[in-house]
Amino acid sequence: MKQQILLTDDEELIRVLLSDFLEQAGYAVSMATNGKQAVELFEQNRFDLVIVDIFMPESDGLEVIRTLRAREPQLPIIAISGGGCMMSQSILNVAKALGAGCILSKPFEMQMLLDTVHDLLPPAGGDRLRPANAPCASRVAALPNPQ
Repeated sequence: MKQQILLTDDEELIRVLLSDFLEQAGYAVSMATNGKQAVELFEQNRFDLVIVDIFMPESDGLEVIRTLRAREPQLPIIAISGGGCMMSQSILNVAKALGAGCILSKPFEMQMLLDTVHDLLPPAGGDRLRPANAPCASRVAALPNPQ
């Protein structure tokens, strides 16, 4: 059975791009367009890992992280946010403090995302490389520009 990833981002092109990439890597991906929808999907399904954008309508990524961490403390969470600006980086640091195991600043390389997923989520039946809530290094690189 494929491992289940919940991907939440309000930008459709980013959602589709990341979802297609993760599905090609062998994961099953469910998508949410905002924080409220992410929490609803999480309550109805079992996910092995969550990827959540920070700036979204109807409940931002920080609120999603707080909610999911309270319900499932060992859940691996990757927080992502756009830019490379100081505000984005400081928000990602807040996400890490709230329980995101790893943070990625957009733009990032797809391989960097996959490496991060592999760090937190072992292949089916394998052992995790690090505990789900153990911090990992921030990673910054280049996701193709959605324009």
